[in-house]
Amino acid sequence: MLNLCLFSGIRSFLSIQTKVLKAQAQILGFDQLGITTAEPPKTYGRYLEWIEKGYAADMWYLTESSRMKRRGDLTTTLEGVESVLVGAFSYAPAQTPQENTPKIARYAWGTDYHDVVKAKLHKLADWMKSATSEAFNFKAYVDTGPILERDLAERAGIGWIGKNTCTISGKAGSYHVLGVLLTTLKLPPDSPATNHCGTCTRCLEACPTQAFPEPYQLDANRCISYHTLENRTGEIPSGIAKHLEGWVAGCDICQEVCPWNRKPQISSLNEFSPRPHTRLSVDEGRNLDSERFSKMFKNTALERTGWKAFSRNLLAAFPTYPVALKQERGMIPPKMNKLLHDYLIRQVPLSPGIVVSEEKPLREVVDAMNEYKAGCVVTMRGHEVSGIFTERDVVDRVILENVDWDNPISMFSTIQPETMLYSEPLRKALYIMRKKDFRHLPVFKEDGTLRGVLSLKNVIKLLAEHFPEDVMNLPPKLHATHRTPEGG
Repeated sequence: MLNLCLFSGIRSFLSIQTKVLKAQAQILGFDQLGITTAEPPKTYGRYLEWIEKGYAADMWYLTESSRMKRRGDLTTTLEGVESVLVGAFSYAPAQTPQENTPKIARYAWGTDYHDVVKAKLHKLADWMKSATSEAFNFKAYVDTGPILERDLAERAGIGWIGKNTCTISGKAGSYHVLGVLLTTLKLPPDSPATNHCGTCTRCLEACPTQAFPEPYQLDANRCISYHTLENRTGEIPSGIAKHLEGWVAGCDICQEVCPWNRKPQISSLNEFSPRPHTRLSVDEGRNLDSERFSKMFKNTALERTGWKAFSRNLLAAFPTYPVALKQERGMIPPKMNKLLHDYLIRQVPLSPGIVVSEEKPLREVVDAMNEYKAGCVVTMRGHEVSGIFTERDVVDRVILENVDWDNPISMFSTIQPETMLYSEPLRKALYIMRKKDFRHLPVFKEDGTLRGVLSLKNVIKLLAEHFPEDVMNLPPKLHATHRTPEGG
């Protein structure tokens, strides 16, 4: 009985120390800290298959044989390793990306995360040394060691590996970087994270280069992030360049469409605040030389990309700037432009809509849509429009495995603060839809009440009625809307 009580006391002591450890991590700026064992990674076999398929492209550090072997056995990196601490650090900014600027992945907006996170890992290790009399060794890595970080993060309860291969946290989304601390201390592990992607495939479908041959598999040869950051072999292939969509350093498309990123955890670290390079225009980028580039991108994650690669990316993403912008404005024939100018929004059929608070549970919203026969819901944050939710979204975003119908509608609605007045010209509405890639716009009366929701499908239908031949020559996105009206 005495030994049993002693064992229980030890377990209690370890549990308390783990709580203290995690509290200290929060003080140091960790958004999450999870603990797992040093067992071989469960996804090691899938990693080897991924390499065998050639999906690593020319990233030699992923395919070098000795490093490949070490990824399957953590003891080859730290002898006597018992536990692994995995930290997650949000880099999600409070503001959205600026319009009409070269796109840079959010992780690279602030100070180089490698330096920021590694410093915090070492501070945590120093605190651990001061908090225990037990001698231990450790090694800290941030994207640089022969470690399968996402496998460890899933086992440590940080989040699951999503279909876009990012680590997704149910509480914070996927806009975070990981830091790993190997230690010879034996600590109680956390429960692993469970997968909540369900049947959702938005990330796979949104990728303009089709870089996901199947869920949970990324082919770097077709990935915008790889070609703008890691491709050192020369020019960006034309098949990739024509789909860059303005991205010049990394890509966030598969994360932007993820429902779990509708309310990401905003970064609390000043080091990750956007720096001046995030406001760089195309002209300013083209006028950079090696010296100016080094000065602007010093101590950022893009410093290693280098001026030559950045200039190459800019040219590939904006090959005919500003001529391309002028051509874009002229893609709609003049007679269509005149009709769009003369027609007011109120002359186009609107879908019935209702207004709800963004905190309203999903279950109640869908019930209200059925009751009022509303095709769309406009969500409000106070007195401001925060998003839109359509009948199509019930299928695309709601019918997921294990979906919680008591979650707020904001987790499922498309973030869309743009609105229109009932009396405004149709041309303005179509301009916003094309620019923002919207398929719906809430339309209000002058007194602030919702009149309905303007559908892109109905706008194109109106143009087709007046100009049946010319409508087939519209820009690709608008043309596709006419051919597949069920997608509206």
